[in-house]
Amino acid sequence: MTKIIPLIIAFTFTGIASGQAPQAKPGEGTIVLANNWSTPLQGGSASAKDLATLLSPFFQPKPTFTGSKAQVIFESVTYLMPLEDAKKALNLTKSAPKNAVAAGGFPRDSFFHYAFDGTFEGHYNKLYLVTDRADQVVCVQLVAETPERSWVDAPYNETGWHTYNFISSRSKALSRLWVDHKASFLVGKYWQTYQAKHANTAPKSTPELLRVDSCVIDRLNAMVSGMWNGGH
Repeated sequence: MTKIIPLIIAFTFTGIASGQAPQAKPGEGTIVLANNWSTPLQGGSASAKDLATLLSPFFQPKPTFTGSKAQVIFESVTYLMPLEDAKKALNLTKSAPKNAVAAGGFPRDSFFHYAFDGTFEGHYNKLYLVTDRADQVVCVQLVAETPERSWVDAPYNETGWHTYNFISSRSKALSRLWVDHKASFLVGKYWQTYQAKHANTAPKSTPELLRVDSCVIDRLNAMVSGMWNGGH
């Protein structure tokens, strides 16, 4: 089993001690959350830790939720674009059920996802539009459930990651599963990959757009099938 999951993020996961929800309405250029958004979720501590590790080099918690509505997230989909407009922009004609994003680290009852089957960027077979409580698009996730093994340059050493799909709240249940994430941020028109061991790869300022490429590999099956030595 091998999955590759890129997540395009254009918002900050945040929380404040006062627990006051931002007073925002659709169309104001602000994420709309539930009134109880800052109430801690039960469980999901491993996912919350993974999420904090991923995002802390780029963002700091703050009580405001602002961003540029002109920021392009994916193809012609922009930040806080209404769901129906985003579907039209991506030619997604079929309906999709609305599901809550409930992974640890996300504001309670505030984010939702709509999953669409198809072929995206040539090799991803699922696309998720992630929205706030007002059905404004805040991020896009693509998933390749059966990718070519050669796409992943995976070492044998274990990683400390637990969750491989935050939007669908998927975490590894077997020790033989190998999970890894690679974060990149947009600089002008180009993606720059962040490497924790190299300080010069950190962003100079808070980025407007973050991409997280994730993968999960069943190491036993990969080795049995003779596909383990694949590279980029």
